[in-house]
Order: sequence, then structure tokens, then C-alpha cells
Amino acid sequence: MSGKTRIGMVTVGQAPRADIVPDMAALLPDVDILEAGALDGLDRAAIARLAPEGDDEILVTRLADASSVFVGKSHVLPRVKARIAALEDAGVALTVLLCTGTFPSIPARRPLLEPQQVLLACFGDSRIPAGSAC
Repeated sequence: MSGKTRIGMVTVGQAPRADIVPDMAALLPDVDILEAGALDGLDRAAIARLAPEGDDEILVTRLADASSVFVGKSHVLPRVKARIAALEDAGVALTVLLCTGTFPSIPARRPLLEPQQVLLACFGDSRIPAGSAC
């Protein structure tokens, strides 16, 4: 271990998120970033079973091969919570949820940064486009 502060980054899709995390890492040179994805370790068939059903909120997310998939929030939320807990167990000081959707309260032992809450605090509801990109 390098002795640097460790920050966890959780995506609703699969890690690594080569489209997001390298840019963030460049802004945080004195930080080790640990990535985890709610869909990590799942094949296409297993991911297809997480598709939204009925009134479930649709989340659009990215897989490790850069393709996009639609998943139901109710299906992936337990997996997101598990990834946050695992990163905390690995010693992260802070976890960032890489999704602009709104989520119910997610239990965390360390600070959890949810971009949607940051956007609301900065801009209010009127300037945030509808939909969730994760």
C-alpha cells in the first residue's frame, strides 16, 4: 500500500470506468482510487435478468467493454450497497457513487458522495436534465 488516502468509486455498471475515473484521478494525484461496479463479475445473461420491470426506475450504465445497458434500480441497489461496504472494508476514506440518479438513503460507515445531491445543491432542480446516467 502506498500510504496515500484511498477513495472508492462505485459504478452501477462494471469497473473500470475508463470514461470517467482517469480524468478524476488526474485531479487527485495524491489519492489512490479503488473502483468497483455493481455488475462486476456478471455475464450478459445475468445482467439481462436485472432489466427494469413494471414501475422500476431505469438506470443506463456502462459495461467494461464500453457498451451500455438498462438495469432496474431495485435490482442493482443491493449490489451497489454491497460494493460500497466492500470498499469501506478495504479502507477507503470516502466513496463516490458514479451515478446522477437519486437513491434512497444508502448506509455507509464513511462519507458517501452522491453527485445528484451535489448538483441539486449547486444548481437546484430546474437546471438538471431528467434521467439517470450511471
